[in-house]
Amino acid sequence: MLFDATIDKFIGDGILASFDDQENGAFRSVCAAAAMLKALPELRKTTGLDVHMRIGIHSGHVIRGDIGSRHSRRDFTLIGDNVNIANRLEHLSKRDGILISHATYKMIKERITVIPTPPLKLKGIKEPIRAYLVKSIKSYHSYSKEMEYKLAPRNQRKNSIETLFDSGH
Repeated sequence: MLFDATIDKFIGDGILASFDDQENGAFRSVCAAAAMLKALPELRKTTGLDVHMRIGIHSGHVIRGDIGSRHSRRDFTLIGDNVNIANRLEHLSKRDGILISHATYKMIKERITVIPTPPLKLKGIKEPIRAYLVKSIKSYHSYSKEMEYKLAPRNQRKNSIETLFDSGH
């Protein structure tokens, strides 16, 4: 997988994914989010659909594994307050934007440029949380250049994807 994500589930038209390895996983999650946003214009063009997305990213410990009983409903999933925080951030993100928590920001602040938001009061979470809208990824090019090169057909390999945030993301 390109960004080494584990897709936990599809929820309606949403996706819940997790990334291991703390700081590196936090950075990969933001890069994956940026790659999805980068793909949107082409998706709109080829399908004729006015498709948009909101992305929320939070970092923290979760309970992960087979939940349930072998005799009835059983599901591999992630649970915990940190899953809920990521979900709430997704709902509050701007259209075609990436909203990250302070926990994620602390791990990768040297690698991204952000716009702080006012503290957010999230349903089911006692304390307001600090969050940031991702404006740009400083080292996305160096990380993604190799990934894009590996995945592209040989006759279509590009040298740069530095225009990722040109449309105002």
